[in-house]
Amino acid sequence: GAAPVTEEVVITRHGPIINSLSPELAGETPLALRWTALDPANILRAVFGMVQAANCQEFTQALRHWGVPAQNVVSADVEGNIAYMLPGRIPIRAAGDGMLPVPGWTGEYEWVGYIPFEDLPSMYNPAPGYIATANNRVADAGYPYHLGNDFVGPGRISRIHELIQSVEKVDPAFIQQMHVDQVSI
Repeated sequence: GAAPVTEEVVITRHGPIINSLSPELAGETPLALRWTALDPANILRAVFGMVQAANCQEFTQALRHWGVPAQNVVSADVEGNIAYMLPGRIPIRAAGDGMLPVPGWTGEYEWVGYIPFEDLPSMYNPAPGYIATANNRVADAGYPYHLGNDFVGPGRISRIHELIQSVEKVDPAFIQQMHVDQVSI
């Protein structure tokens, strides 16, 4: 029931100035938010391609159009193939890792592009015969790009592997039991 409020948003080449969101933390120096979700994207093209895909390979190719958020995506097809991919626009930074504000006026921390689709973490019919993901780190130390810092530690995914490998056949009832598993490695 209040009167409308007009908020002026200043947009820079690094995104909107966000000082007004938390003035006690931001201070006087303009603080801009650079975020891949603020760039134009056509996520519906990805969704339509995923829905229309006839197999894992077509499904994975549809993810080429996935912008944000980066997601762990798995697929399976009627031929018995399974696939995994981490699609999304993940920036390649000239310096830094995105955890803290940096001086945008120097050019030192610019984004120099996005990780190419072909280089995003993926797998197709991996040797274990299954794919498990639990917000864990999906690339090893040799992966050439920085994917982020916010991953769940290895205990959760290790427990999932342990459970899957403990049975001959995984069925919906077993998956339900996995979801309520209380063991913490």
